[in-house]
Amino acid sequence: MSYSIAMLSVHTSPLDIPGRTKDAGGMNVYIHQLARELGHHQTTIDIYTRWTNEHQPRIVQLSPHVRVIHIQAGPPMRIPKHDLYTHLSTFAQSIDEFKISQGLQYDVLHSHYWLSAVAGMQLARSWDIPHVTMFHTLGHLKQLAHPGEPEPLIRLEMERRLIKNVDRIITATADERMQMIRHCGATAGQVRVIPCGVDLKLFVSQNQQLARKKLGLKQDSPVLLFVGRLDPFKGPDLLLRAAAMMEEDAQIV
Repeated sequence: MSYSIAMLSVHTSPLDIPGRTKDAGGMNVYIHQLARELGHHQTTIDIYTRWTNEHQPRIVQLSPHVRVIHIQAGPPMRIPKHDLYTHLSTFAQSIDEFKISQGLQYDVLHSHYWLSAVAGMQLARSWDIPHVTMFHTLGHLKQLAHPGEPEPLIRLEMERRLIKNVDRIITATADERMQMIRHCGATAGQVRVIPCGVDLKLFVSQNQQLARKKLGLKQDSPVLLFVGRLDPFKGPDLLLRAAAMMEEDAQIV
């Protein structure tokens, strides 16, 4: 049996190169790869994202069953994500108009991040289909971790409303699920843990000594690897302070 899924990613596109902008990172890779793998199993996926460059084609085919559809909502330029809330109603309405004009039907709506989930809540109600969301980050949990960096009140309010209204919430870890239930009002039956996948063609086991030699790393000391954007929120400073406290000298990459 084949399914058709509408994925929503308002503020960032799976076509964006990770790291090129602050909003292009792991979520882009996740959406792109998830859609690609689902497409291999006779699932049709349309990924709707906001049009940020008028020179981009309206529709980009990623694979035989997966395409990215650019929706105009606000000016065709990059806008800070916290300024996108006022354009969500237009985004949802334009998606609905495109769906009707193309005679499309979807079985499930899958939104990513709270902005997409707000638009998805409007569409799922109109289309009468299940709404599955993945927040990727939650404002309330971010504030608990960083009390000095307040999140917009509209985000906190809408995330509370979304948790009460969506059909399913996906988290990547059991710890994230527990925090969402404990601190954000989600119910145990509402949240499902689906760990992020790994591309086993790209990430393969190697001989550690040969790998260290090829990379010019010492053979006999610990190596601590940081992977991520050099942003204070990612905590590279914590890594450096922790390494300085180690009894054994470590190489930091």
